[in-house]
Amino acid sequence: MFTALFPFHTWVPDGHSSAPTAASMFLAGISMKLGGYGCLRLVTMLMPEAAAEYSSAIVLLATIAIIYGAFATMMQTDLEIY
Repeated sequence: MFTALFPFHTWVPDGHSSAPTAASMFLAGISMKLGGYGCLRLVTMLMPEAAAEYSSAIVLLATIAIIYGAFATMMQTDLEIY
């Protein structure tokens, strides 16, 4: 499954820029969001003790990804507004 969890998200900009519109929509809407949710959901059901043990690490990585994305967006200088 694909997900944009820090530090494994460096492929996302290249994937979106080189993909056609339909593939980019699939990547952003279905694969990244539902793929990560599905993986967490499956792990929680199959291994509840391990999911509880690693939940703080997953929350930390997700928080870093959100903050990193926000700072990367603020640093953009070549945004095109239509």
